[in-house]
Amino acid sequence: MSQNKKEPKKAASKAQTAYDTILHKILTNAYIPGTTLSERDLSEQLHISRTPVKDALNRLSFEGYVDLVPERGAVVSKVGLTDVLELYEIREALESHSARLAASRRSEQELEEMRSCIANQRRLFESGVFDNTEYEDNFHMCIARASFNHRLISYMEMIIRQCRRASIFQNQRNNQRIARSIDQHEVIFAAIENGDAEAAGQAMAVHLQDVITTTKALMCDYYFMYK
Repeated sequence: MSQNKKEPKKAASKAQTAYDTILHKILTNAYIPGTTLSERDLSEQLHISRTPVKDALNRLSFEGYVDLVPERGAVVSKVGLTDVLELYEIREALESHSARLAASRRSEQELEEMRSCIANQRRLFESGVFDNTEYEDNFHMCIARASFNHRLISYMEMIIRQCRRASIFQNQRNNQRIARSIDQHEVIFAAIENGDAEAAGQAMAVHLQDVITTTKALMCDYYFMYK
């Protein structure tokens, strides 16, 4: 393969690396809302040129994670309450159906993955670690994968990632909500394991309605912190 053909792939790889790194820091609140993201500083930290960094920031802007502000550059966007609630409303509709499909289509592999997620959530919680976002998200994605609907899985990956910033905020501030979430996951799992599609869909709807109710209260604190 010629050098000219290799260069575009290499540039794309660097842009993807920059995108993944910056997005991870946004989703974990390492970059809090309002943080200015300097192309120069990021290129130095990542040991790449500014061009792939700029490409990554443009992509993050398109996806709503950063705002491109004149004379300031890229700034980590705030999490809008309306946006978050809309995402959870979409999740309620999609995931209730996903849970119903999973109850009739799941294999033992998906069931074992769900068990593992719940067990890890409870282990972390009982040991005093209250940020279990990774296992929370994985549990919901296990259910999506158990639906064996590839388009639904793709949509869920995108929506869960967009919800993650609010999820981290919730988990850091509401330990009772985490305990309820684990209990609710067990109810959802039991319905899926038993092949009860309607009970699985209903349990998922109850779970996400609880998240929405909690989010409405907690996001008021969020705006006070980051306004």
